[in-house]
Amino acid sequence: MLTLGQVYHQKCSKLFLVVNPALLWWKTHCLSHGYCNLPLASFAFDEFRKLCIEGRLTDAIQILYLRPHYSSSVSFSASFNCLLQGCIRYKDMETFNEAYSLIVKHGFETDSYLATSFIRMFAMHGSLSQADLVFAKLLEPDVVTWSAFISAHSKYGKFERVIDLYYRMKLSKIKPDGHVFVALLKACADSATRVALLHGKLIHFHAIERGLGRALFVNNALINMYSRCSDLEDATLVFESLPKKDLVTWSTMIGACVLYGCGSQAFNLFQRMQREGHFPDQITCVNALKACCGISALEDGKVIHSLAVENGFEKNVIMGSTLMDMYAKCADLEDAKTVFQALSKRDMIAWGAMIAGYTFNGKHWQAIQQYKEMVQEGLKPNGIILLSVLSSYNQLGIMDQIDSFLRLVEENFGPHPTKEHINCIINLLGRSGYIKEAEHMLQHGSNRSNVVGWTSLLNSCKIFGESEVGSNCFDEIVEIDCRDASSYMLMSEIYASVGKLKEAEGIKMMRENAQAWKKPGKAFIHVNGAVHEFTAGNIVHINIHKVMTKLQFLSAQIRHKGHVPLQDMDFK
Repeated sequence: MLTLGQVYHQKCSKLFLVVNPALLWWKTHCLSHGYCNLPLASFAFDEFRKLCIEGRLTDAIQILYLRPHYSSSVSFSASFNCLLQGCIRYKDMETFNEAYSLIVKHGFETDSYLATSFIRMFAMHGSLSQADLVFAKLLEPDVVTWSAFISAHSKYGKFERVIDLYYRMKLSKIKPDGHVFVALLKACADSATRVALLHGKLIHFHAIERGLGRALFVNNALINMYSRCSDLEDATLVFESLPKKDLVTWSTMIGACVLYGCGSQAFNLFQRMQREGHFPDQITCVNALKACCGISALEDGKVIHSLAVENGFEKNVIMGSTLMDMYAKCADLEDAKTVFQALSKRDMIAWGAMIAGYTFNGKHWQAIQQYKEMVQEGLKPNGIILLSVLSSYNQLGIMDQIDSFLRLVEENFGPHPTKEHINCIINLLGRSGYIKEAEHMLQHGSNRSNVVGWTSLLNSCKIFGESEVGSNCFDEIVEIDCRDASSYMLMSEIYASVGKLKEAEGIKMMRENAQAWKKPGKAFIHVNGAVHEFTAGNIVHINIHKVMTKLQFLSAQIRHKGHVPLQDMDFK
């Protein structure tokens, strides 16, 4: 009969041709101390865990293969969970599958402690069906396992499934923790629908019931959920209700304001954050730069650029691209180009930002040239870059190259380009006089609900006096959105231009009945470090009387210099 040491030696010889240092250490200590019959000796566990932490996962699983038997389920769970966590950390799916097979072989796949790691690893690699199978085998999953399972489906945008799991969890009498609520709120945010918002509000109420109403990480998720679901008001209420805010809180709220086009509010929050002692990180700086884009705050953008340079953020491609976008939208193409040239690595995002910058500022030939340089460097354009270049072709009225460019669009998007690409094509066709061809394109498939495309064609009909096609465009727009003010104005002008005055008056009456009025324009001005917002027709600004007095003074000076306005301004 073989001794335990001899059994160990045989296994070692059969499984491994070369004994590495880790296994040699294990063999020496087990044999010398007579511990090779133990599941995983306590004196050796720290060394085993070290292997997992360092990513030496092959060595670790080889040690587990050499254990003669598993007399202790506790030590088995601990050792294998340590290995599984290492697989997750280093994304080692091969070793994970090997460990999983070994665990299943010995009948421990229903261990909740281990199942949580199974679910996380399968979710990491997109194997939700495998995660479902693991979860289905569990008799009594705990809150940690429920959290991992809900998070897995939330990660892949399975909103309805996430909500269903949540209520199943509540029925099983498991009380959700903060991590569960965060996963639920993320699913609602990603869905970004009216239904998702209603569920999000209910989840908010449940979180308060569970005593998590002041948990900062839950409130950060709430701010994100409300903003993504088009409820900036409730996002602001959650934000302002917090007695303490961390950098994530500030960054999320600033990002929410940027998402809604509230650039002045976003930038004021950025300044307030610094006054309250929070130094901005890269994400916050990126959001603040986006706010500067919206309000053309060039000088403030340069201050943020200085912060980025001081902290080494500008070397990051995302930061660099955002800086380029800010400079371009503030009409400073020279500084945008300087940032672009300083980037150590120029990926698709950086090239796209530079090309879009030229397009935005009407430098269409430069945009096309930049695109050609990118192609020469071996980069394949993405949809955003194609859109920018297509817009430049559109503005330049270049029809002779449009066919080859459309083939590029089709290569990237198949036979169904995005609405943005369609709109560029419609605009180019319409401005070039191909009215019928553009109309034909819009009458097929999902293009029919494209308000922007129909409006673009309607504008082309105005240029060429095409009242018949224009009338068709108008009918399509009104059916989609009867309160689109621009369509009424364009159609009325088309009828007036071709002498159909009665029809033009009829369109004006339709507009009044539909209450289709244009949204008032906005303007921003920076004074003493603060951003002030003015809306056309709005006189509720705190300093409106000072502003009007100043305008009257400036108007008088202009008149004194010889300017004669078409009509006197009324400042009453």
